[in-house]
Amino acid sequence: MNKDENWIPPGYAKNKTLVLLHDTYEWTTKRCVQDILHGLRDDATFRYMVESLGPVGWKLFEKAIANFIWFVPPQNGWNFGPEDYFYSSLRLVGLLKELKPEAVWLLGKAHYEPYKPWGFAGTAALVRRTLGLRAVCTYHPMFLKRKGLPDLLIQGWRSL
Repeated sequence: MNKDENWIPPGYAKNKTLVLLHDTYEWTTKRCVQDILHGLRDDATFRYMVESLGPVGWKLFEKAIANFIWFVPPQNGWNFGPEDYFYSSLRLVGLLKELKPEAVWLLGKAHYEPYKPWGFAGTAALVRRTLGLRAVCTYHPMFLKRKGLPDLLIQGWRSL
């Protein structure tokens, strides 16, 4: 994973938390977060997370934030295949070794694709078993918004 694609906040100390989303469109995670913090962009996912977490919402950006899928796909209904997950897993291992987080908060398909060992659910197993890190899995924030379940997002945050 190219460190320049991810949001590593100023002063990030090793042994912190990595927030891992599934994928991004149009911009890298780093650019998206920088634009949000400078008031240049509104991102529905991050806005919902900040609002749901209440008073600690902006502390989200004190965590390292990355996307599991390591490239910015075109917006044409891209379907990720096993090879995308394989290469993303390799890059994720490198990022985790570099950042050395205490926990990884997986926000995405970890809950609703458990039958795909090569998918995002397999990432939770990789983080837990292979690397021995604490993995907290939560549905993607926009899924929770559609279902009216912000409490699940808060629970994920608190379990970090």
